[in-house]
Amino acid sequence: MWTEVLSSSEFIRFGGVKDFFGDRPIYDIDHMVDKIFKERFPLDMGAIDRTTVKFFLPMLDVENNDIVYVSNANDSEFMRDGWKIKIRNYKSFDIYNVIRAASAAPFIFDAAIQINGRKYMDAAAVEPLALDLPGMKDLKKVVILTKRKSTFSRKVRYVLIASFFILFAWPFRKRKLPIGKYIQYARKPFVLDKRLKELEAMEKEGNAVLIVPTQKIGGLLDNSSATLEATYRHGEEAALAKKEQILRMLQA
Repeated sequence: MWTEVLSSSEFIRFGGVKDFFGDRPIYDIDHMVDKIFKERFPLDMGAIDRTTVKFFLPMLDVENNDIVYVSNANDSEFMRDGWKIKIRNYKSFDIYNVIRAASAAPFIFDAAIQINGRKYMDAAAVEPLALDLPGMKDLKKVVILTKRKSTFSRKVRYVLIASFFILFAWPFRKRKLPIGKYIQYARKPFVLDKRLKELEAMEKEGNAVLIVPTQKIGGLLDNSSATLEATYRHGEEAALAKKEQILRMLQA
């Protein structure tokens, strides 16, 4: 599924900068959820109900900026750096709509998902990593990322893309999120780097192992089968390279 079905043009359609001015989503999240995850590869809800492994699916409340984790953990909430973090049990949600909302990012989808009377979207720009959630905070961690630490040029690119979109595309589009969400997205690499510094400190203390790509594979929005397969192969290699470090951490 990951290297063939999700590389289809039915899911991702990007023909260049001009697509930012249209109202068709670049990533068709509705197709992904309704056709792929519901029809072709449906979730095993029984397995989700039975699992003892804790899962957390992050969404951002569009109206009040609360970060909501849909989970099989008990309901709870706490504050961090001015952000309210809520843990809500998955049985109160349509899990397919949660997947839809957790994938609904600015620029590539540009629409919020209504769930239980609230509007949600992808939370990655403000919550790229979950390190301090209940039941997770004090555990040793193996964290696998798809991107390396942001370079200066990557940070500049995020700011320029957001600025270009806000000035020249956002005013004319029908399909769009509130303008503040694009500003949040421009800060995404800065927020991620802050979390990576926390992880690097944990790794030095022997409480975490961080697995990141050591080389760049593919380009912007490159979702081809070849790129996806190369990404998975490289991920396996990067993980195996940290095998001894992981074993030492778990045995300590």
